[in-house]
Amino acid sequence: MNTNLRIETKKFATIRDLRGISARTMEGHHENYRGYVTKTNEILDRLAKADRTAAHPVYSEFRALKVELPTALAAAKSYEIFFSQLGGKDGKPQGTLAEMLTRDFGSYQGFLDEFTATAFASRGWAALVYDLDLKKFVCMLGDTPEKLTVWNVTPVIVMEVSEHSSSSEFGNDRIMYIHALLENLDWSVVQRNLENALALQPVGRPH
Repeated sequence: MNTNLRIETKKFATIRDLRGISARTMEGHHENYRGYVTKTNEILDRLAKADRTAAHPVYSEFRALKVELPTALAAAKSYEIFFSQLGGKDGKPQGTLAEMLTRDFGSYQGFLDEFTATAFASRGWAALVYDLDLKKFVCMLGDTPEKLTVWNVTPVIVMEVSEHSSSSEFGNDRIMYIHALLENLDWSVVQRNLENALALQPVGRPH
């Protein structure tokens, strides 16, 4: 295995000054993120040295590391998307993004209602993804980040929406926490995420 595989902890200055969400809450998120980066690198380091000849489907060090890698890596990457899209100052989606949200959810409010319900139903994460096969937006939930992953979909919005994250500041009102996150979206970043998604092509199509 490539022994140079590592990921780096990134800094996101915009998460320090959010409206309606304290710096303490966001620092808690960033602390969790740093922990997942550390564990991802630990797993990668151990995989580089693991005995592949001892690999076994019941138990082996190699199997255990391979099983846990998606958990740690998906969390680290999901947090990075989560942080990168925050820091917007009011505003609403514009242009192609606004048109597609209206097309797929009936209206911008329809999108907000669908995403909020999806986030509230989740125990951990919610995402707006663009499905390359359907060529449509879909709101998805994942109790853990790796459960958001489906082939031929790409994330446009990703949010950590767990009860634990909301409780210290919003008590039992998770809906208020979800609304606060949505109100802090930087729609220019979301638009860029969509443009990147639209440039991709699905795999697995018949010839």
